[in-house]
Amino acid sequence: MGLLLALGLAGLILSLSRAGIAAGLIALILTAVAAGRSGIRKRLGVVLLVTAVAMLKHQRHAPFFVITAAPLIAGGLSRMWRTVSRRLERALPSAGTTISAATGLLLIAVAELATSIVAISATGGRIFVDPELYPVQATDFLVRNHAAGRLLVPFEWGEYAIWHLYPSCRVSIDGRFRTVYPERVLMDHYSAAVEPAKWADLMDRYQPDLAVIPRSPSVDDLARWPPAGWRMVYIDPLAVVLVRIDGTSSTIAEAAARRMLAPPGQPPSVFFP
Repeated sequence: MGLLLALGLAGLILSLSRAGIAAGLIALILTAVAAGRSGIRKRLGVVLLVTAVAMLKHQRHAPFFVITAAPLIAGGLSRMWRTVSRRLERALPSAGTTISAATGLLLIAVAELATSIVAISATGGRIFVDPELYPVQATDFLVRNHAAGRLLVPFEWGEYAIWHLYPSCRVSIDGRFRTVYPERVLMDHYSAAVEPAKWADLMDRYQPDLAVIPRSPSVDDLARWPPAGWRMVYIDPLAVVLVRIDGTSSTIAEAAARRMLAPPGQPPSVFFP
């Protein structure tokens, strides 16, 4: 049991990834299960294992895992605390040490609160969208040029595109993941993310009206020599925008040929919403 607890704490404290944190939580809960003796707790552990696997597959299942884990964590930690408290009673710190520790914790809490207040004041309570990670300018370009139709995007950009372009554009994928999209669609987008040259295959397979694709050497080649029936209409350091010439946004392709496209705002908003 001690080994499981140590593994759980290590996963929670040292891990920088969602999977590592989840592994730490699972280890803590296995500790709680191991500490229990009732058949009910063991059966609940089986349900917990199922929800843990679901959570590792996608974070949207985390609430089910937490709901299942709560009674096990509470019971197991309660028993461990009783054991620890009995030992602490034999070696209680002095009043001065207690006051110093409490003062230090209070100062840390005040510093964290001040940092949060400054951040909220700077953003107006909105989320900062890093323009080096999200297609802020490319999306603003599409808005200003009245883009419409089916939009091919990578998984990470889907929800951002929905917020700014719905209902004119319908994205090829977003954070709703398996709740909405078939496994084949998910795997196709994953393959293109790993091998950017495959974006051309997705453009041919899904026949979108527009594509907003992260830049890479192979995507830059795609922008220079678009597939038949496509035109590159916008490019910036992060993204490339291509439009199908006979699609619902064909007016953008025509405006590009006449050099009459509206550029992104200067600078576009970097806050969400």
